[in-house]
Amino acid sequence: RERLFDVHLKTLRSQDREAKAAAKRSDMAAFRTLLEQCEWVNVDSQARRVLERLRDNPISQALADGDRFDVFRRYHDDLKEKEQVQLIQNRKEQKRTERKNRDAFASLLSGMKSRGEITINTKWRDAYKVLQGTREYEELAKNRSGSRPKELFEDVVDEMVEAVEPTIDVLKEEMKQAVDSTESGTFCFSVKTTEQEFAEHVKGHAKVASANLDGDQVKYIYMYLLQRAKDREERLRQKSGDDEGAEAGEILDDDDSDRDGDGKQHRGDRHRRHHRRHHRHSSSSRRRRSRSPSRSPRRSSKKSRH
Repeated sequence: RERLFDVHLKTLRSQDREAKAAAKRSDMAAFRTLLEQCEWVNVDSQARRVLERLRDNPISQALADGDRFDVFRRYHDDLKEKEQVQLIQNRKEQKRTERKNRDAFASLLSGMKSRGEITINTKWRDAYKVLQGTREYEELAKNRSGSRPKELFEDVVDEMVEAVEPTIDVLKEEMKQAVDSTESGTFCFSVKTTEQEFAEHVKGHAKVASANLDGDQVKYIYMYLLQRAKDREERLRQKSGDDEGAEAGEILDDDDSDRDGDGKQHRGDRHRRHHRRHHRHSSSSRRRRSRSPSRSPRRSSKKSRH
């Protein structure tokens, strides 16, 4: 009988513990529900202030201080995890949206290029007047990262510049040889050469004619060579006692024709830029290049946009 009584007592104690544990779990679940219903509780809430504010609530009073804190801590951790997941999702969605904006603007530029509205000689200030009112421009301007409208425009022009670089190489080499030539009728490019004269020469040039250059491309190459010739002539005037004839033969020399009188690199020269191309790595980086007609061709500075 004593053994049966001991067994009965143990059973009663076990049932009592289980009942108390079940009641505690129920009270903690009710307190968790209470926290979820409090819209003012968020990831920035402090446990002390929240528990103090709910202290007089019957659901809160049913739990010990330690139990209330445990429920709040777990709920607060869940809020932080949920916020982090949402933040990651928002970033992914933002990147997708910004990529679509860039693609749409690039498509707009491509169409303008096909229609001849953007040429190799088009400046950003002129294109901006047309682009600023378009939906594609407005949407791209909202992007927080990636290429800006001006950068995408410059990349389109850069591609057109690359297309005429082989022609520029041919003409530069021809001009250098023409300076030393004694043959009559040899075409020699100088600061006095007119655009019409240059266009006629290009039209009848065996190697260049095959490139099927349009008027804008011819004008671009002419302005490029003319500026180099002017820069060289200015440097020659500043030098005294030098053999001007020998110096003139270097008007289109690659080794120093990109430098000013002080030996500094000319910012505008884009020739051979495919050997110097670099990628824009962060959204904060910006290209600061001049587009004035008086400068040499633009430097290419493409990057990945996606």
